[in-house]
Amino acid sequence: MPRSTTNSASTHPQTRNRSDNERALVVSTLLNQTTTGILRRGAVTTVAESFGVSKPTIRCVWKRAVANYASSGVYTSPSRLRITGQKRADRSHQLELVRTVDPERCGTIRAAAHVCLLPTTSLFRDMRSRKLRTETSGAKPMMSDDNQWCRTAFSLDYISAATHYFNDMENVVHVDDNHSI
Repeated sequence: MPRSTTNSASTHPQTRNRSDNERALVVSTLLNQTTTGILRRGAVTTVAESFGVSKPTIRCVWKRAVANYASSGVYTSPSRLRITGQKRADRSHQLELVRTVDPERCGTIRAAAHVCLLPTTSLFRDMRSRKLRTETSGAKPMMSDDNQWCRTAFSLDYISAATHYFNDMENVVHVDDNHSI
């Protein structure tokens, strides 16, 4: 007898993480096929075929929903996708230290990490995730009154008294012909 040409991978549906809405729809469909909290015979197979999911996946969703009902009284199948793993530490207090210190003391990431008592890598990750942003001030320092008078007098020297036109200053300021527009 000839062998079947279909491989076993094509008979099983492709697995992926189901969204909360899809799992809720599976649970509600299974609840419609229960009698006093017990699934009817063949309910898992029917739901698996209608949703295009394997039977073990449907059983897992139902098992999680029943366990959640036992603890909270609600039939839901919550995802554990984003609530597992090590919890992030709250570093908001240490990040506030960076904001209160002189900007001169926090010129580099290493110096800022030393000020707020955090590892350099942690501070760099917070900056990359935009919890902490670098801000540079391009503002010039205020000019003194004497400096303002000197600059105004210098500019007035290049205004023609007869025509009130500004001298182009080409004989005073070096203009590089190669880079001029």
